[in-house]
Amino acid sequence: MQINKESHDSTVVELRALGDIVSIIKYHFNVELDETSINFMRFKTYLQYFIQRIMSDEDDLIDFYRLKICNLGIR
Repeated sequence: MQINKESHDSTVVELRALGDIVSIIKYHFNVELDETSINFMRFKTYLQYFIQRIMSDEDDLIDFYRLKICNLGIR
């Protein structure tokens, strides 16, 4: 089975961004999140779709968020 390098790279970027966002939230709000809870899983799913939307070129309205994430060093 051959893996598409571009798809693999975007998946790595999405997972890294997800981890970074969760870390920022934990640090900013000084909270521990129960990563086994249903609420966290739902939150993580929303973040995954949000990150995918930011990374896609389909929506011009999202350029602002894309720039913000790039400025945070999440690529």
